[in-house]
Amino acid sequence: MTADSTLLRRYRKAIARTDELGMREALDPRLTTFRQRAQYRLDRMREMLAALGDPLFTPAGYAAYADDLLARMVRPTLNDLIARVTRDQVRKLGYDDRFFGTMRLALRHGIRPVHLAQGAAAAVRSLIDQWDGLGQAVAALPRPTASWSKESVGNLLRAIWSTKAGPEAPSLIDLTWESGMA
Repeated sequence: MTADSTLLRRYRKAIARTDELGMREALDPRLTTFRQRAQYRLDRMREMLAALGDPLFTPAGYAAYADDLLARMVRPTLNDLIARVTRDQVRKLGYDDRFFGTMRLALRHGIRPVHLAQGAAAAVRSLIDQWDGLGQAVAALPRPTASWSKESVGNLLRAIWSTKAGPEAPSLIDLTWESGMA
């Protein structure tokens, strides 16, 4: 058994325990205020994450992560401009890449990834808006005929995904198109 499958098994077990926690919470007369319920849930989630065995999910792990994040955020040489973060949309919209690889994983676990779909929709819109200046990056792709139709978004994504598109493709396209309508 691989480390990934062991971690996934532990994660699924932790998620299953959330239903059990919800029942206990509903039956506990001490948990009467929103703050008490929120603290109860937070404490239980901390316990479940700690049970995964990942050192990140410990007080020391959280502190180290926060310190590292803060150090990187204020580094003047980082200079992560929006233009750099949003470029190379074709690669980032790949079936196994940032948006859709993560969205597929969420769908497999029964999670509707609406926020990731919003990011994917923004990347598709950016790609369409910058089409004329992208040259070779979009040369083999079908140019969208309408700026935001379900058909044009679907055709574009299927062309980017090529033969990799699997059974989740229609759901991914629907989620992306719906998010782009908002």
